[in-house]
Amino acid sequence: MPGFKIGSFVSASTPSSIEPIYTYMWEAPIFPDPTGAVLLKECDPPSFSVDTETVQGGSLQYKYAKSVSWKDVKLTFYDTMGLKDHVLKAKRNVVWNPETGLGLAYSANQAGYKFNCDIKLLGIDNSSAGGWQLQGAWVKDISWAKLTYTNSDIHTVTVTLSYDWAIDR
Repeated sequence: MPGFKIGSFVSASTPSSIEPIYTYMWEAPIFPDPTGAVLLKECDPPSFSVDTETVQGGSLQYKYAKSVSWKDVKLTFYDTMGLKDHVLKAKRNVVWNPETGLGLAYSANQAGYKFNCDIKLLGIDNSSAGGWQLQGAWVKDISWAKLTYTNSDIHTVTVTLSYDWAIDR
C-alpha cells in the first residue's frame, strides 16, 4: 500500500508498524437477533456539521459555532427470512403502531423507542479498532429495495437511524 509521511513531507512506503482500517472490517450489533436474520451489507459512519453564527464587527465578520447537527445513519441489510417479522417489525412497533400511535422516546415503566447502539471498526485480526456509539438512536425509516425481474441480486432493506449525538470509541 503506497503512502506519504505527512510529517516530513517525504513520499515513502507505508511503514509496517501502521495497521490500516479496512472498509469491510466492522460490525453493528444494533438489533437483538435471536433468529440470526440480521446480515448487514453497508453502514454509513456518523458525521456531523456545525452551523455558524456570524457577528458583524465594524468592517469584519466574526464566525462562531452555533449548533451541531448529526446526520442520520443508513444501514443496509440483506433481506432474510425472519428479518421483517422478528426484527424490523418489533423496532417499528415501538416507534409507531396502529393500536397506540406514536410511542414514547423514554418511559419510566417500559423501554421507549430511543436506544444507544454501537458501530465497531475491526482490525485485520478482528481486534477492536474503535468506532462510535450512537446516543438516543431510533428507527426513523425502513425501506425495501424495489422488486424486479431485471437482476438476481439479494433483496435489501435500508434502515435509517436518527440519533442525538455520537461518542468516539
